[in-house]
Parts: sequence; C-alpha cells; structure tokens
Amino acid sequence: MKFNYIASYQNGKITEGTAEAESTAQLLQILASKGLRPVSVKPVKSSDIAMSGSHHMFGQKITIADQIFLTKYLSIMMKVGTDLFQAINILIADFEKPALRALLIEIRETLEKGQPFYSTFARYPQYFSPVFVNLVKAGEGSGNLEHVFEELSVSLDKEKELRSKIKGAMIYPIILAALSCVILIFLVTFALPKLANVFTGGGFEPPMFSRIVFAVGLFINKYIWLFGGIFAFCAVGIWLFSRSMTGKRVFAGIRIRLPIVGKNRL
Repeated sequence: MKFNYIASYQNGKITEGTAEAESTAQLLQILASKGLRPVSVKPVKSSDIAMSGSHHMFGQKITIADQIFLTKYLSIMMKVGTDLFQAINILIADFEKPALRALLIEIRETLEKGQPFYSTFARYPQYFSPVFVNLVKAGEGSGNLEHVFEELSVSLDKEKELRSKIKGAMIYPIILAALSCVILIFLVTFALPKLANVFTGGGFEPPMFSRIVFAVGLFINKYIWLFGGIFAFCAVGIWLFSRSMTGKRVFAGIRIRLPIVGKNRL
C-alpha cells in the first residue's frame, strides 16, 4: 500500500515523499529508522495516483473560493507569527484538493530555490490576475504580506459575491431565451409549413410579407438539421477555444472590459 507522508528532520527541515508499507504503523517505523518525525501520513487514493510525479494542475481548477481560503489562512497564520515557509507546510498537510496541494508544493519548491514568492502565482494567469500577482509582489518586497493577503481575501470575497449576484440575475434572461428558441423551432418546424399549405391549397395569395415569412420558414424547415449541425459545431468550437490558453486570455479580457465586472476584478 502506498502512503504520502510529510515529515521533519531533527533540524526542523520538512520533507515530503511516497513510501510503500503494509500499514500506517509499519510506515511510522520506516520513517523513524530514517530519523524522520511524521507530520502527516495519508494513504494514496486511486484518484491521486494520476497526479503523482507532477505538480502541474492538469484537469484541475482553482476556484475563487480556493483563492479566498488560501489568502485568508495565509494571512491568519502570518498574523500569529508563523513564518511563510512553515505556513506553506501546514497548508500542504491540511489541504485535500490535489490542485491546491500541487500549487503549494510548487510554491515551497520555488522558495527553496531562492526564487520570489509571487513567481509561482505569475505562472498561472488563468487563475491569478496580474493585479493579484503584483499585490503579492509588492507585499513581498515591503515585508507586508500579512496585510496584502488580508486585503486580497476581502476583495476576492466581494468578487465572489458579485459573481453570484450576476449569475442569479442572468438565470431569468437565459430561461426566456431558451423558451424563445424552443417556440421558434416549433413554429418553423410545425406551424409555418401547415399554415403555408392552407394558403397555397386554398388558392389564396397571401401578402408579400407573409410570403417572405413562409419562404424563410420553409427553407429553414427543409434544412433544419443542417442549421442544427452548424449551431452545434459553433458551440463546441467556442467551448474548446474557451478551454485553451489563448481563449482564456481572450474571454478574461472581455470580462475585464465589462463595466460591472471589470471594476471589481482583482
């Protein structure tokens, strides 16, 4: 059975690794034989095996709730006197979400290499905006990270609340738009052809505007599967583009330019 462990040497240095053992007790004996004091010991889940050997967040997403949690707890830990490196190790032991743990492990490796703290956030612009990165950079340079993280947690919390309100306000228009599309499809598919047959079969020539409507409706009805396929193809293409790095930058730029969201974007 595989275990992930976080342990400390006698000099206080923290290490993390994976070891094979039949039980937790056997693993503790193995760590003790190496002069290690266990901090956290967890069995490797099947969902975590795919993540082993890599600190990158493939298939994972860091949400705004994760950012609030991260900044808030870093602020609290630093406020009570915990140094940054120790705070990172504590959070690594506590976090269950693979993406956050991978990010924190990468942050710790960055600090061990003597690189600036903010550089890890800068490598993930799809999650952390330039304002977020620059605030962390300024806080690191001025030695005021505690206050910066506290301000970031408050601002992110407000942004999360704003997003929730926008999503709630968009539900009603989306429902109306969906119902309108259903009604339009029903009219074009069933109502218009029958109505057109009534006029043509009775020998009555409808007005010009009605003839244009009937012609357009019959054309769409005849090629409705083609239009449906084009719509589905465009929808899938836009979705795939939005998942790419370029697409995320494009849509992020659009969101920033929105008058409501842009002014509150971190």
